[in-house]
Amino acid sequence: MQFFYSKVLIGLNLDYDNCQVHVIRIKNKSIKQNIKTDIKTIDNIFPAETLKLIKYYKKKFPFTYIGIFSKTYNQGAIPTTKPKEFIKYDVNLQGYSTKSFDGSWSAYIKNQDCLNEVSQNPDLGDIDLVFSPFISIYLQSKKEAGKTSLFVLQEKQNISVVISNDQQVFFGGFFEIQNDAIEMNTSPNNQNNPSPSNFNTLEDILSSLNENIDDDIDNFDIEMLEEEDSEEYRKQEQNRIEELKDFMRATTTVSILENVISNYYTNPNFQSTFIDQIIILDTYGITPDAIGHIKDSLMIETFVRPFSISEAITTLMLEEIKRKSL
Repeated sequence: MQFFYSKVLIGLNLDYDNCQVHVIRIKNKSIKQNIKTDIKTIDNIFPAETLKLIKYYKKKFPFTYIGIFSKTYNQGAIPTTKPKEFIKYDVNLQGYSTKSFDGSWSAYIKNQDCLNEVSQNPDLGDIDLVFSPFISIYLQSKKEAGKTSLFVLQEKQNISVVISNDQQVFFGGFFEIQNDAIEMNTSPNNQNNPSPSNFNTLEDILSSLNENIDDDIDNFDIEMLEEEDSEEYRKQEQNRIEELKDFMRATTTVSILENVISNYYTNPNFQSTFIDQIIILDTYGITPDAIGHIKDSLMIETFVRPFSISEAITTLMLEEIKRKSL
């Protein structure tokens, strides 16, 4: 029956103030539609526009599937596929699900957290596929033949960290970055900032017979310039705030990575190979100052690559179709 219908794959990623959506529609093994969009949001909730888009596809196409990355600190990756060795890495199998890859490493997640991910939003409906972020990062590591890399999947609210080479994951961890701690009362609309001047329309000025028309027009021009200057100031101030927030995120990231690197080198269970490089998978456009801070603090050769989580999700969903799991 599915052969006669389109299959729609929707990759969703919600991060702080942005909801990223990637939609692929497939029919007869051919991609008929490929759409990517970013929708602004607040309070880290799925915006109404996203819910409407999903509702549209579900109504029109019965075989519509939604995929996300798991975002819980109760998950990770370890360099073994043997259940009896999990305890060496402080992983208790009770209440956890695991999956092995390439016969060399495993990803794990707490069952209850996975269920919470599936049913996180009643308006969205149940999520069909929840992927470990470590899988996509591992696929990136396969492009780095012969090198051991520390990958950082950098989002605004969290980071996923993987140490791996092109054959095995040695470590995988998920860490939250508390944005509440870096929110500052520096709104460009506070009382210390200039506010836009209130002025009448040109038509109102010209219709005023009790005042000098030339003076009114001159005043109007001045007020227009003040309005433009104020708007430009607000933009500059907002950019400054975002840069400062990003620098503070980078400071938190550095602290996390220092601990990860230290544990990796000192824990005998990892049989640590030397970390050749750091690769930051940039999901939102990290500021140059933030990147510079990470490089200067860790003193390991660092590269930054743009990365779309929603597209990574649909890529994994396409693999599920090839395996006939969808």
